[in-house]
Amino acid sequence: MLWGDILAERGDDEEALDRYREALRLDPSQLATYLRIADVFRKRGQPTERLAILEEGLAWFRENESRFEPRPDPEVFSPFNEKAVDVHRELTDAIALLQAQVDLLRRGEDPYAD
Repeated sequence: MLWGDILAERGDDEEALDRYREALRLDPSQLATYLRIADVFRKRGQPTERLAILEEGLAWFRENESRFEPRPDPEVFSPFNEKAVDVHRELTDAIALLQAQVDLLRRGEDPYAD
């Protein structure tokens, strides 16, 4: 993802989008990558594509939420159970953030208007 950030800063949007897409292919659980792609589309004035990538991220997180639901086990070392709870909380926070942005964009509002 870092390479995508460098390319985006240089203004090489197409190459940045390619790198970000590759990052999502390798690890679709990275909320920041969806947000960075959406930001490139925002800067390019492409609201349809921006909404689409946010919806794609929202769908991924919703589809995978149950996989990350913590299942505390008294036989498992406590920090591992706590980490499972933290990971699930991050996932539900990602869903809430993406849903809020999708809702705003669908209403024609921009959460990051310049």
